[in-house]
Amino acid sequence: MTEMNHDWVRAQLMEILTLPIDGDLEPDDLVGDPDSGEAEKMLKVYYLDTIRRDRAIDIYDYTKEIIGRVAPRFLKAATLKMLLNFEWLAHMQIKVKLGSDQPKLYRDHVLHPANVCAIGWWLMSDQGPEPFRLKNIAALLEEQHGSDYHGQDWKDITQRAWVLASLNHDILYPIEFLEFLNCDENIIKHTVWEKKRLARSQVHRIFEGAMIGIFKGQTSKSGLEAMIRSVKRSHAPLSGLYLIGPESGYADTSKRRKIIHELAASAVLHHHSEIPEDIDYYRRPLGYMLALADESHEFGREMAVWNGERDVCEVKFIPPVTSSAITNNINDFTITFYLNGPGEIQALRKVGFERAMYVTKKEGSFERLNPLESPSGDYQNGFSFQAKVQ
Repeated sequence: MTEMNHDWVRAQLMEILTLPIDGDLEPDDLVGDPDSGEAEKMLKVYYLDTIRRDRAIDIYDYTKEIIGRVAPRFLKAATLKMLLNFEWLAHMQIKVKLGSDQPKLYRDHVLHPANVCAIGWWLMSDQGPEPFRLKNIAALLEEQHGSDYHGQDWKDITQRAWVLASLNHDILYPIEFLEFLNCDENIIKHTVWEKKRLARSQVHRIFEGAMIGIFKGQTSKSGLEAMIRSVKRSHAPLSGLYLIGPESGYADTSKRRKIIHELAASAVLHHHSEIPEDIDYYRRPLGYMLALADESHEFGREMAVWNGERDVCEVKFIPPVTSSAITNNINDFTITFYLNGPGEIQALRKVGFERAMYVTKKEGSFERLNPLESPSGDYQNGFSFQAKVQ
């Protein structure tokens, strides 16, 4: 049994730091964030409780150093400030279904990506399930996209693409939040394509130079829009496109780094898709793993609970799930989510958390990830992942 908690995540992140700085990075990419001191101050203000604050700063420091070895442009103080501001608003249940007294459930999205990254890294280790071990995923990707790179190169590409995808898979979640509040398609299109510097013409030019996968030959604007519409959760395609957008440095980098960015973008774009072919280990192994790791991270994901009125109140942050564990019986894997105590669960009901509904939804969310059957018969018994809440 492998128990997943903060110390376990920290150990995985320390292991990821064995990745050397990417030799293809340009000197300008390696310049540190001048506002790095501001980031720690923001975290101290947001996470007032000593334990939460220390853990948040710990995770942020590791994450920043990791992303600095893969794609330094993606984690800056300005980005963190945006996410923390959004996090507070979302926790305070502004994201309420219009005309309803029931708040839409919201849990942590600031520290969540680092946890997802750690889970995927463990899955690729020698302790993880056989299909997800690095050698097997790298071999699949080499078979699908390899020509100029082979063997160890693809292992390195796979690891860096995973880090880039997992740490940025929810980077534009605030846009989906704005979409919900505005309920105006025209406003959202303007916000997405102009304010976030993802103008259609720019993405169109990016796709023309794509190297692999779903982006290769994707040069028509109608095709681009159809691809985005096919994904139900808007933050998924937007965050994916962000990884190959103007701010990513994608257009001016080496072929190898283009492949890393495209693999990551493809995984992020489809990780919420409800189309079975999109969440297919053998077609998109990194996308499948992102969906699995995303669903698997529940431990420590906090929800805000307030006592009193929302404008003058005491706020507590309570995670519904305190820890998780993975156990296996040959090829059948079970991820168990251990709920918080009865008093904490009762408190969470005030902000819309219902135990029975959570159990049904979480256990059902793994159905789209099963069964994991090999078309070539490599894993003749198949693999399955089940969720259990207790």
